[in-house]
Order: sequence, then structure tokens, then C-alpha cells
Amino acid sequence: MANSVQLSGTLIASPSATSDTSFPAGTDNIPFNLNPPAKVYNVSTGNVVAINSPSAFVAIPGIGAAPGPVTQGQLLYVRSIGPMQIRKTYGAFGVVGPEPFSGLHIIESDPSNPLTLLEFKGSGTIEFWSCGVQ
Repeated sequence: MANSVQLSGTLIASPSATSDTSFPAGTDNIPFNLNPPAKVYNVSTGNVVAINSPSAFVAIPGIGAAPGPVTQGQLLYVRSIGPMQIRKTYGAFGVVGPEPFSGLHIIESDPSNPLTLLEFKGSGTIEFWSCGVQ
């Protein structure tokens, strides 16, 4: 049975107030959502994981060939508490990274090149959720 996930929100950027008025008076409002807006998936996984591996990358459980359940991720949400390094592996593209990582990360993968492995190096806590058709 297929499920559906959606994401909606707005990034709002404006100058801080230095007195009763702010200068310049502009505000940026950037709406964001998924492409397509409702993404269909069959399997998902997510958890909060403590990472304590300052010298080697460790795989995140639930994303990858074994034990799964997400072996071909099409959407990844991950948030970290603490600076780390992230490394992602995609089906046809291969390894991307390492990249410095701290805070929020949302990635949509092309269905023909899905996320097949997610790894972190460093010390901190991550919250993640991923889904895909497999």
C-alpha cells in the first residue's frame, strides 16, 4: 500500500529591528514544498540517533541495502545537534561527501538515482526520516 508525504513551509528573512523601525524595510518570504508536492512512498524509517564516532563514518540504521527498510531513498530529512560530517551514497552517482553538516538538511533524490547509504562522522545527535518506493 502506497503512502504519501508532503512538506510545506516558508523561509522568512528580514532585517533585525534597531529601533522602532527597521532599515531596509524589506522582508523575503520564500515558500517551499516537495517536487511533486505529494510524494508517494512504500517504505519509511526514522529515529533519533546519538553519534559518537569522531574518526570514522558510521552508517545510519534503516537506510541502505541491509537491514533497510529504505533501500532506495527518495526523500531525506535530517537535523543535527552538533557539527558533524555527512556522507551520502546514491545508486548510479556514487559517494557524495564528506560535507560539513550542522542543523537542517532536506534532500529529494531523483527516482533513477536514489539514496542508498547515509553516514555520519563526529559527535552529536541526529534526527532523521527517509522514505522511498523500496
